[in-house]
Amino acid sequence: MKTFPPPGVVRYVKTEPVLAAAAAQAVLSLLIGLGLSLTAGQAGAVEAAASAGLGAAVALGVRPVSVPAFTGLAGAVVTLLVAFGGSHMPAGDVSAASAAVAAGLAGFRGHVTPLISKRLAGAPVPQVPAYPPPPVG
Repeated sequence: MKTFPPPGVVRYVKTEPVLAAAAAQAVLSLLIGLGLSLTAGQAGAVEAAASAGLGAAVALGVRPVSVPAFTGLAGAVVTLLVAFGGSHMPAGDVSAASAAVAAGLAGFRGHVTPLISKRLAGAPVPQVPAYPPPPVG
């Protein structure tokens, strides 16, 4: 009996959450751009919600939290600006722009450490405060 999702996919999502989220957003952009008949505003809203939601989900699984939180917010803002910025772009172009932003922001993968990597290595997972302590001095 096969399980869904396959164990390899689950492990990939846990060990590479940034790249998995970027891939999911690229697939969504492809579906919207090529398959669904949405207006540019609808496409932009869906893409922005996906960017913000995936950014929040990734932030839960990596440290530091600020990098995926910022990139998710930046992706959502750029997508909304493209969709509602007055350029009157078709939905396919909005989706293409969103996919390009997601691909560009996936380059920040090297700046975060997935928590599962620390757990697999047996190292303690540090509890990171929301804000760094003020400098002493």
